[in-house]
Amino acid sequence: MFPSGFSAANSNVEIYIVGAGEYEQGKQGTDEQRQVNLIDNLSVVKRSHELKFGVDYRRLPPFSSPVIYAQFAEFAGVTTCITQPCTKTPGDALSDMAQAAWGFNLSTVCLL
Repeated sequence: MFPSGFSAANSNVEIYIVGAGEYEQGKQGTDEQRQVNLIDNLSVVKRSHELKFGVDYRRLPPFSSPVIYAQFAEFAGVTTCITQPCTKTPGDALSDMAQAAWGFNLSTVCLL
């Protein structure tokens, strides 16, 4: 299912047939957001004066691990032939032609 150099650990393949269901293998991608907040304050009262000191530290380290290869094919349905000869409609799963298809390979993209 995956081309050489790709696996279910770093890629995704999906086949969708309208009205019949969906088959998917591989990872979707990982997007996580972590947050660390440290807050502290100190108040000092001296006679009629009040002094306030405070610290607020926030860290938001995101983590992202997208797939490097993906392939998707969508079919309009499954052709069933009641009469002969069987005529296949383009876009049906038995016609060997997807209604919609796309894919990408990020391993060849160079980000500067």
